[in-house]
Amino acid sequence: MNPLKNHTTSFTALGIALLVFVSWSASAQDSLRIVVLGSSTAAGSGASTYDSAWVGRYSGYINQAYPGSEVINLSRGGYTSYQLQPDFFSPPIGRPAPDSQRNISQALRLRPTVIIVNLPSNDAARNYDSTEQIENFERIAALADFSSVPIWVTTTQPRNFSFSQRENLIWFRGWSKMRFGAYSLDFWSAIAATDGTINPLFNSGDGIHLNDGGHRVLYEQVVAAMIPETLTSVPYYASEATDLQYTLFPNPFESYLNLVVQANPTSNVEIVLSDLLGRSMKKMHSGKITAGYESLRFGLNSLRPGIYVLTVRSGNTVRTSMVAKR
Repeated sequence: MNPLKNHTTSFTALGIALLVFVSWSASAQDSLRIVVLGSSTAAGSGASTYDSAWVGRYSGYINQAYPGSEVINLSRGGYTSYQLQPDFFSPPIGRPAPDSQRNISQALRLRPTVIIVNLPSNDAARNYDSTEQIENFERIAALADFSSVPIWVTTTQPRNFSFSQRENLIWFRGWSKMRFGAYSLDFWSAIAATDGTINPLFNSGDGIHLNDGGHRVLYEQVVAAMIPETLTSVPYYASEATDLQYTLFPNPFESYLNLVVQANPTSNVEIVLSDLLGRSMKKMHSGKITAGYESLRFGLNSLRPGIYVLTVRSGNTVRTSMVAKR
């Protein structure tokens, strides 16, 4: 099962036959490659040793339970959702650029079985608003879905900072649980005080990171998710899919609609928004997706609230989605 199947997406081989084997049989003890993306908590901050941090513990567990498997940790302290964006992403002015050695593109280059994303609180610490956080997480998830790689996303974590920033964390925790459902890992409930700060039992002393006990709680949450056991034993061959795919967010939208499009770079892509009577309301894009991937953002303030039909056409392939403007 894939966490993004409610989106209209499929995989394109970008003109070459790519074979991606992304599922493994836990019962058959096949080897796993789990890639972790994140910031300081995933990197091990607060724990007395890396082996006491949640990723270090989980790596030991996976190695023992599934011989020949590995957990590759690309996390780095201080990172936000912007550093994890794909190589092709151009950040807004004042926001950090993707790190091509530690982002979703690099994770996919490692041909993982599973990706885990752990970004506890740095977006809120930098006062990034909910819209840009959602867009960044959706873009990461879309790229994983394009490559048919399951992705688990942790919730935010408590942190001892301002009331408004804690509200940001609490709101985003709720959004990520709702958005990723069974693929959401609860890194909040067992370690948070009632006011959204870190439970003193698990505070490493800086009000940001967890001690060994807190990392153990997170590790237990990941083990309890039974990630290897959820993977199907039937391999998926990406080369059987089609030439055009996209994901859109948010839906419903208010002022802006975002699309991440993947298409054959030699084909022209046309994106049109129509009303329910088939009348074209806006021609949003016409041209090649030269890098194979492109992240597009459309301002639609002038549209009246209602239901619309988004049509994406590339060569003989046509895909449509219903979108709603509030």
